[in-house]
Amino acid sequence: MIALNTQFILLISGMVGAGKTTVGRKLKEKLSRVAVFDMDDIKWQISDFVRGDGDNAIVRDGVRSLTRNYCKHGISIVLPQTLRPEEPAQFRKIAEEFGYKFLHIELFTDDETAMRRVLARQKSSPNPPSPRSRVERNIAWYHEHRVDDSSVERIDTSNLSIDEVVEMVERRLTEFV
Repeated sequence: MIALNTQFILLISGMVGAGKTTVGRKLKEKLSRVAVFDMDDIKWQISDFVRGDGDNAIVRDGVRSLTRNYCKHGISIVLPQTLRPEEPAQFRKIAEEFGYKFLHIELFTDDETAMRRVLARQKSSPNPPSPRSRVERNIAWYHEHRVDDSSVERIDTSNLSIDEVVEMVERRLTEFV
């Protein structure tokens, strides 16, 4: 395991199917003293989770609370999730509050690759599949709400293996902290 001497919050944002969740899980295996809070995992803790603003707001609040609590105890955080435009500033503020470094990396891919990855992932998931129209809406939402921020590092995962993406994120994180 890699031990980094500085606490950090790593925000991995991006479109559905770009690899956020997989990168987060693989980083958890490689880094010591890190917690990964993935909205996709947390939302299914609600027994009758309903996609939409209500339950999504509960999950988003929960992720912020978990982040703040773990920071209080000196644990670094990896957050792989699709973000609302106001959320990076919220997590940056938490990082500043606890003296943590803050790094935001955005993963993206072309729409066709995103759709192919999501449909393949759903075949092996125990969670209810999203209809194709829902995935298309999620992709469109990403394009409509993507924030153009020069401090965000962007990685096109279209033609990269997941291991190559993890290596790029890990290298950037170790250089940064």
